[in-house]
Amino acid sequence: MDTHHGSPFEDMPLRGEGVCEWGETTRHPHRFRHLFGTPAEGDRYRGFGLSTATQREETLALLAALTQRVHVRKVTEANEDEWANPNIPAGYTYLAQLVGHDLIHTSLAEASLDASHRPLVNVRDSALQLETLFGGGPAFYPSAFRHAGNGPRTELRLLDAPVFQRAMAARHRSVIGRDLPRMDLPRHRFGGDEGAWAGCPDPLIVDARNDDNAVLSQLTAAFSLFHNAILTRLAETADDTLGTRQRGAVAREVTAYAYRSIVRNDLLARLLHPEVWKYYAYCDSPFVETKQSGDADAACVDPDELLRMPLEFAHSASRVGHAMIRPNYRFNRRAARQALRAVLDHAPSRHYWNLPATRQWIADWSLFFFDEGHPEWVNASARLRPHLVHTLQGAFGPGAAGGPTGLFGRDLVRGAASGLRSVNSLCSLLQKRLPAFVSKLSPMLDNNDTRRQHVKSWLESGNPQESPMTPRQIDCVAEDPPLSFYLLLEAELEGNDGTRLGLVGSVIFAEVLFRALELHAKSASAVGRASQSVEHYATKMVFTSEVGGVPTNMHQLLSFTERYLTAEQKEIPFYATAPCQQC
Repeated sequence: MDTHHGSPFEDMPLRGEGVCEWGETTRHPHRFRHLFGTPAEGDRYRGFGLSTATQREETLALLAALTQRVHVRKVTEANEDEWANPNIPAGYTYLAQLVGHDLIHTSLAEASLDASHRPLVNVRDSALQLETLFGGGPAFYPSAFRHAGNGPRTELRLLDAPVFQRAMAARHRSVIGRDLPRMDLPRHRFGGDEGAWAGCPDPLIVDARNDDNAVLSQLTAAFSLFHNAILTRLAETADDTLGTRQRGAVAREVTAYAYRSIVRNDLLARLLHPEVWKYYAYCDSPFVETKQSGDADAACVDPDELLRMPLEFAHSASRVGHAMIRPNYRFNRRAARQALRAVLDHAPSRHYWNLPATRQWIADWSLFFFDEGHPEWVNASARLRPHLVHTLQGAFGPGAAGGPTGLFGRDLVRGAASGLRSVNSLCSLLQKRLPAFVSKLSPMLDNNDTRRQHVKSWLESGNPQESPMTPRQIDCVAEDPPLSFYLLLEAELEGNDGTRLGLVGSVIFAEVLFRALELHAKSASAVGRASQSVEHYATKMVFTSEVGGVPTNMHQLLSFTERYLTAEQKEIPFYATAPCQQC
């Protein structure tokens, strides 16, 4: 939680997360870069300027006014028909969060940092390798793995029944032992904490961010169960030449292989504009950053830097998921809806005394991802629009004096302080490199005057009493919109009313994620000392035709996992495919 109240632009070297002086890159494999190369000074988001204290104050006030305008849009239980997204069930909001954790892990996560600190770096070594789940394996994170019988550590650790029952007994609940051990991550009270945090448990997982809320923690547990099911499947099908330790390495690689299949064919297929998804999924050389535009002044990217994470994705595009968060969630068909505040409070970093969670919190994943027979039960995500659920409008403290509040305001400040490439610069580059797409899919991108008018009209449509933006502020945002705001407005106006991203947002996502997918496809090779490729183990030993092949969506992943759950673990359906007779 941010507690700093000074000017964030003075203290945050976030514009230098791997970037020096407005983006002059320093060669470091883990530092960030910019899309289309380092932008010139005039090609960055400026607001009212960031050079002087007066300019910074004016820009901060501008972002605060824009945040207040966005907060006017209501995402409540009462108007769910207005904001519910029929294209993206709510589980994908948290799958996208897990993918974000897998792509980006900065060395310092606070939003307010002293400028004397070293530049931040992205400590992820390999995109889409499920480092957020496995790290470097049991040798590096032994507490996240448990021994399989008398063998080495290969299985991902979950909260087991005896530990669960003791923890519940400590809470003096009448429901001791009546929850399912499958749903929870392993945590341990190490002791030594004092005051309000005495007794606070620490999650025994590789990436503590995955214990951030009741949905994400269970989704992490679901992927852990999926990995453990793959281990079981390998024990059934692999020959004797694959030892126990090698089987563990193979299981981690096969899990990541299936995960990438789902990112490509399910998450991105839902999130991106369908024309953009098809282009990147099936074109031999789709990447816009490396296309020749015929313009001698066009930005070009050093091939050595393409592996680095673009700031425009890390500090803007990847945060559009905040708009998808809904105000409540139904976890299973025997439980009432839970308010978002309670969902967030089921985390050790907040109300740790809520853990372990009780029966009403156990997720039936058919309510989060896919329920063909009963779509009315599914938790729909909120549409991709400039809006934010009320619970998050005051999150993360009051912010800097005179600055924006809440999660969206924090995103705006991070983007401004990072010196992101401006919307106008991105649109100009895409006009040159994807002219057919631009003219067909995006009038806002194709014509600067159209873009400015759409932004201005949206800003002026609010009630002046609720969102008092001055004419000067409105003109500034219309001329130079913050990227985080623009991507959501573009999705609302040109993304089928916010059911998916628009062209600019889709291209940013596709450039990062499809490039990572391509690199994995090109580098497929034998796993450790095993003699076969990951694809061989995935298709010939684990996901054979008998079990439906390699999962391409969450429905298939969850169905495969359910095959290997115990009867106790399925007392409340893990992934119901039939109506619940007791609902």
